[in-house]
Order: sequence, then C-alpha cells, then structure tokens
Amino acid sequence: MEKLEISVINQKETKDMMLNQLMIKSTLKDRVLNSLSQDEKFQAIIQKVQAGQLENFVIDREGLLKYKGRICIPSVGSLREEILQEAHLSTYEIHPGSTKMYQELRSLFWWPGLRKVLQNL
Repeated sequence: MEKLEISVINQKETKDMMLNQLMIKSTLKDRVLNSLSQDEKFQAIIQKVQAGQLENFVIDREGLLKYKGRICIPSVGSLREEILQEAHLSTYEIHPGSTKMYQELRSLFWWPGLRKVLQNL
C-alpha cells in the first residue's frame, strides 16, 4: 500500500536506461497470512474450521482465512487501519460515504466490528 513515485527519463538525455517492464505485487496477502498467527480470535476460528465446526469460514488454497468469501483481516499492527485509509483515499472514489465504503470493503474483507468502525469515520 505504499505510493510509487515513477519518473520518465527522456531517451535523448540518456541511452543507458530503458524501462520496458514493470511488475507490481501487493504485499497485503503476505501481511495477512503472517498476521493471522498473531491474532488469538482468528487462531481459535482457524482451529474450529480445521475441526469442521464452522460453516461460514474456510481456509483457501493460499492459507487465507475467509468468512463468506471475504478475507479475514487480523487485528495486528496497523493492517486494518491501512485498509480503511486506502479505501478512503483511493483514486476511483472522490468521497465515499460510510455506507458505500462499507459495501465496497465488505465485498472483499471481514473483521468483527467493520460496520461500526465505518459508521464512526
């Protein structure tokens, strides 16, 4: 979720450098996976999922815990706050209301109290 600063170099100025491929990879998945083991509530849910005791939660092929298809975001560090900030500042939304922001975030992510957090923004 870091901002990229890319500048274009005029080829006439230098013949030594040319950008012909750019690959951008999100670190969100890795951060969520690493944080899951540090969140006691989600660890308890993972144990119940593995024991077949919960229906709405699954662990996907990549190891992400999902609730009704949405990625569960642990309460570790600033992960949740960064997701909220990114959603609020995203370039495709000028000023989303809390209901619209909630619907967009809700389609991708889940954590206990997400709706309440968005109502208080």
